[in-house]
Amino acid sequence: MQLQHRLPPLVNPIAAIRRGGSFTDVNMLFVFGLLHGERLPLLMTFLSSKLSKQYALPWRGCEGWSKYNQGHGFSEGLQGHIPDIGPVLDDCDAAFAAFRADHPPPLPFFLYGESLGGAIALLLHLRGKDRGLWRDGAVLNGAMCGVSPRFKPPWPLEHLLSAAAAVAPTWRVAFTRGNIPERSFKVEWKRKRKLASPRRTTAPPRAATALELLRVCRELQGRFEEVDLPLLVVHGGEDTVCDPACVEELHRRAGSEDKTLRVYPGMWHQIVGEPEENVEKVFDEIITWLKYRAAKAIANAGKQQ
Repeated sequence: MQLQHRLPPLVNPIAAIRRGGSFTDVNMLFVFGLLHGERLPLLMTFLSSKLSKQYALPWRGCEGWSKYNQGHGFSEGLQGHIPDIGPVLDDCDAAFAAFRADHPPPLPFFLYGESLGGAIALLLHLRGKDRGLWRDGAVLNGAMCGVSPRFKPPWPLEHLLSAAAAVAPTWRVAFTRGNIPERSFKVEWKRKRKLASPRRTTAPPRAATALELLRVCRELQGRFEEVDLPLLVVHGGEDTVCDPACVEELHRRAGSEDKTLRVYPGMWHQIVGEPEENVEKVFDEIITWLKYRAAKAIANAGKQQ
């Protein structure tokens, strides 16, 4: 079972329009699906707080929905064990489809992905293109399009991963250089709070998980040209977990006509782990990007009525 988080419900814009209203009469501008690991309550609270300030009225403007992914947070199963990304994508497709049914087009639906969630967002887009799914836009924050050379295990050990995954897939034998929380959260009190979480480990990744994540990165890098949805990519310039050079390559090669890249010098992997002025700067840009594209999409849909 996957534990899920959903923001409090808002007015249904489609129902309001069917009652004779219009998009301009409806508070909601967009909905979004949030993709990460175990920090969902924190991210949901933070994003909703930012949106409330932007819109002046609590919960006006959007609704968000998310889920814990396999191997993360309070999901059942072995913690940190993702030997195959396929079932994770199937779960996301099924979960977001149910949410989307409550808020159908033309209301825009954006994907927001952090770290591994960024890779999942891209894979969802790529697998859903033939069905017209996940095309409204995506925000990728510290996306895992490539693992930083400063975090990968040394060359000989990396090439032994396939053997280790075959013999002992759940063993934590992927000898990375440091642990993720210590490399992700710059502000000390935020790092300590993260390390205190009972669902967080500082142990190395499991062998099968590490092997699969490296494979996912290679797959994405071979398909960057196929990415054609509106895209906002934000990334810390000093991210030593997910390589900034790989999202720069994504931005350069993506087929999207609407694509924006922001690499912030000096920032680490987790933007929420930065000093507050950095957090405000990045998320203000994210909210502005979402609001502009949501309003544009709804205006275009209104003209077609």
